[in-house]
Amino acid sequence: MKANKRSFFDYWLWEPPMLKAFVLTAMGIPVVISCVLFFFIGFKGLIALTFACLGPIFAIVYGPVGKRVSRLSDEISPTDGKAIPGLIIRGIIESPGVVVLGQGSLILQPVIGKCSEVSRSQLTSVREVIWFNGQLLIGKTGFWFSIPGSWRVACAVPNSYANDFRSWLSMNEKEGS
Repeated sequence: MKANKRSFFDYWLWEPPMLKAFVLTAMGIPVVISCVLFFFIGFKGLIALTFACLGPIFAIVYGPVGKRVSRLSDEISPTDGKAIPGLIIRGIIESPGVVVLGQGSLILQPVIGKCSEVSRSQLTSVREVIWFNGQLLIGKTGFWFSIPGSWRVACAVPNSYANDFRSWLSMNEKEGS
């Protein structure tokens, strides 16, 4: 399949472009505010600089998650299928990870939790959503799966990969007929 052109909102918060923008914004806003406050109230305005440490703290927390997702994605060979960064729900665990669109199966490889594989023939229905586990998906598309004997299996992928996901799902209908 062709390489997908991703917009800024297609990136997850733990992916490097979005993480870098968030950290720079979280550090830049307190600096600007403290400069303005310093002009009006003097050295007490520099207290706003304490909020500039929130950006690096966020990077320390989400940076390793992004590296782990990148490593998982790199471990998937092209013969296994197309690797897509996503948010995965399996049971009660919601975790960033990689969704692999294999030849006849969907592989959900979360950062936390065990890898699971779902055969395309096991899927009884798929529901596409824009609200995913209580959150509005901006630049993303969510998919909830109905699998007999299983509960709460879902994934959300960037909009730039949603058409690939839909075409992978439609292969199930073609195989069934």
